[in-house]
Amino acid sequence: MVPCAPDFCLDHHLRLISAGIVEVCRITSAHAQRRSPLNWNKWVRQIHRWLSIAFTLTVVANFIAMGLGRSPTWVVYAPLLPLFLLLSTGLYMFALPYAAKWRGSRRAET
Repeated sequence: MVPCAPDFCLDHHLRLISAGIVEVCRITSAHAQRRSPLNWNKWVRQIHRWLSIAFTLTVVANFIAMGLGRSPTWVVYAPLLPLFLLLSTGLYMFALPYAAKWRGSRRAET
């Protein structure tokens, strides 16, 4: 198999027809188009991981500050921002399988 980018396929279709590689180019470009949602999901998962680290660090800092005495207000509320962002990315990842099932059933109907 000879993988190629979609723009390569467009520029060199005439040469590739005789070699029988056009179908490979179509499959490769279709695969590249399907991979874009996976990249989006990959980024959401990576952001979710880093947010969990940030949330854990802010909670640890909160406990340390409370152990040292009266903690400033910003330290108390610092975990809330990563927590809400974790909630949004977590709900997105939770809904992914259900959305895939829903899309799959709609495609089967049409």
